[in-house]
Amino acid sequence: MREARLRAGLTQGALAERSGKDRVQINRYEAGAVAPNVDTLIELVRACGFDLPLELVPFQVSGDDDLSKVQNLSPERRLERMLDRAARPARSFDPVEVLAALERNYVDYVLIGGLAQVLRGADQVTSGVDICPSFAKDNLARLEAAIRELNTGADTQHPLALNARSMASEPIMKVATGAGELNVVCSPSGVPNGYVDLRRAATREDLGHGVRPLVASTGDLAAMAATLQRDKDLERLPVLRHIVELEARPQQPVQRRSQPPRMAQRRAARPGPQITP
Repeated sequence: MREARLRAGLTQGALAERSGKDRVQINRYEAGAVAPNVDTLIELVRACGFDLPLELVPFQVSGDDDLSKVQNLSPERRLERMLDRAARPARSFDPVEVLAALERNYVDYVLIGGLAQVLRGADQVTSGVDICPSFAKDNLARLEAAIRELNTGADTQHPLALNARSMASEPIMKVATGAGELNVVCSPSGVPNGYVDLRRAATREDLGHGVRPLVASTGDLAAMAATLQRDKDLERLPVLRHIVELEARPQQPVQRRSQPPRMAQRRAARPGPQITP
């Protein structure tokens, strides 16, 4: 329902007017507080200009089992698992270092993209950090400070100019850092109000070392993937939708470790200040 509404560019209030349903009830449906019956769901989806055909498909037991196992891991363990699978000899990608710099500079942002999907339980590999920041003037200044701290190499001579005008004209700003690529996504597809919309359902996830980024909800990540319509996003969409279903089930206690050995080795190998809990 949320995906259909966002793809149609509607607010919850606009959908309420179109469908004749109460906006508060629509909000409860999208938040997962209550589940609409099938007829209501189809009615609301059609009010957005889409349809929701019902059909029987083979049940993929193995895929469900694999995703369930990943869901039982903490976000910290999911990240470690992804980095182990990346098999990069130079270990040039250190997402925790990038996020730590943002945290140290008190940047207001929501983590999106491939890394956010990994932290939500998607079994995939990514090599960059995608964020959607607040457009507040002071926050953009803090983001610039974080980028300078990450030592952007050639960009150090020509600092990145972050302001509402430049960000409006360039939807995605790619910044190369010594810890990997940082993508500043100014206008996420499928999320009309960007940071303001994303932060409502986002949650803080503990990655160790005192780093607790605000991560976009799986529902919002699925909505963005559906709107982008890129091949890689369409491939990931069924997985994200499945994770949404798994998240609605009663959760088992996650496996937590205060500091994964391999992650600790990666962090110790990099100089510079670190955040402590």
